[in-house]
Amino acid sequence: MELSEAQRFRLLMGKVRRFFYIVFRPRYVEEWRKRRKGVCRHCGACCKLAHKCPHLKTRPDGSSYCSIYKIRPPNCRAFPIDPIDLQERDIINPNTPCGYWFECDGRFLKRRWRKNYDS
Repeated sequence: MELSEAQRFRLLMGKVRRFFYIVFRPRYVEEWRKRRKGVCRHCGACCKLAHKCPHLKTRPDGSSYCSIYKIRPPNCRAFPIDPIDLQERDIINPNTPCGYWFECDGRFLKRRWRKNYDS
């Protein structure tokens, strides 16, 4: 799947946004972590945001894993931080839903797009 410039820019800015939150807004990260539900489906989409992580490996059954899982960076440990991360992840792999979602006041937040980046 070929990404548009707008999509690539959004994914790059997402990396910067996650770094900022991890370093400067840890309470924001923790508040959203409390609302995060689900489990990882090992699809590898989160490891392909902006670029494919060199530590992403594929098993014979097609599932993905991290070759440095025990010492992975904070951005990886916290993903997805908030619903925006799921939106960005869906740019990479829209046909396979992420195993995580967020619950707020009984509502599920997963795919709330601010702008259509499909073009």
